[in-house]
Amino acid sequence: LDDAGEDREALLESQLIDSAEKYLTISRDDDGFGRKLFGLLRMKQPEKEDRIIGDVYRSMIPLLAALDSIPQSRMMILALDRACRGLYPQRLQDMEAAVVATLGDEYLSLLPDFVPGNPEDDGSSPGH
Repeated sequence: LDDAGEDREALLESQLIDSAEKYLTISRDDDGFGRKLFGLLRMKQPEKEDRIIGDVYRSMIPLLAALDSIPQSRMMILALDRACRGLYPQRLQDMEAAVVATLGDEYLSLLPDFVPGNPEDDGSSPGH
């Protein structure tokens, strides 16, 4: 990244988005991720979606929001948000509810509006 010069931020953002998309896609498609009760039961698709959305908005994003010492945490938050929206665009209300329940209304300003068909649903810029 040091050799990227003025393209450094754009390159980093692109890599973070790509990594988040791959991680969430692998999680969605991995049979092992979709198991519960010590691997004995398979999760139904809605349960798996709930788990991924919960992991992103109740665990990963709050952790990154608390890490003020990492300058890239904001970029990581937006990458995870964008990837989750891309994977489950029909679950925007659930994503918004998870943010509010976990972090409170003030954290909605970190993310683009949770509105279906929002041109900012790609996570590229905050919207509140």
